[in-house]
Amino acid sequence: MTMIKIGCGPFPPSRRAYFERFRTVELSDTWFEPVGDKTLTKWKNKAPEDFDYHLAAWGWLTFDPLDADGTPPFAHPKRDFGLLQPTEANREVWQVIDRQARTLGARSVLLKTPATFAPSTRSRDHLEAFKRDIIGEVPYQLLWEPRGIWDAEERLAWADEYGLTLVVDPHGEDRRFPEPPEGDAYYAITAPWGRTYFSKDDLFDLFDFLQGHQGTTWVVFRGQDRQRNAEGLVKVLAEELGL
Repeated sequence: MTMIKIGCGPFPPSRRAYFERFRTVELSDTWFEPVGDKTLTKWKNKAPEDFDYHLAAWGWLTFDPLDADGTPPFAHPKRDFGLLQPTEANREVWQVIDRQARTLGARSVLLKTPATFAPSTRSRDHLEAFKRDIIGEVPYQLLWEPRGIWDAEERLAWADEYGLTLVVDPHGEDRRFPEPPEGDAYYAITAPWGRTYFSKDDLFDLFDFLQGHQGTTWVVFRGQDRQRNAEGLVKVLAEELGL
């Protein structure tokens, strides 16, 4: 049976109540700018022992530099940032991300790639070199959320080849639940097929789907109603598992 950990992305306003109710969170704050070591250490110390943090990688690492606003954080040309290019600019950005993840004791780092990071030879070369030469061995998992036009099988093949955990919305465009992957799974859910909230039937359907997994399964709700939806799934789990 899978271990299901439910949470939100990002934190709702009240962190104290959140830690009492949930066992994971997606820190999207870190996509916009780094969070200081003092704050990360405080968050780490306040969380329960079995709590999992997923830290979103700073946007300068993954976005398209042509779309980037503002001044780069380090003294390199803007074109050298983003798209997981194996450049010195991205190496410096990664060092900041890695330090945050280690300070926080993060379970994973989330790499969000834009639509221009398409399934091409160039993107494959960037990912392979970046993971080998810059990331190397790390004490946390790497999540990957590709945007744009990707074939489902191709996304999964790249994730398997490069040791990434694929981020999936089970209420995706094809309007059907995907096949459960082997090992750990990460589901980031905004809405059930276009609506903003989940009905109880939606949540029972989601619970039934999650039972087909074997590894640790993280279910992170995003969007305006994220806490309401996450609390609903927690209640369904308690009801179904007799907790």
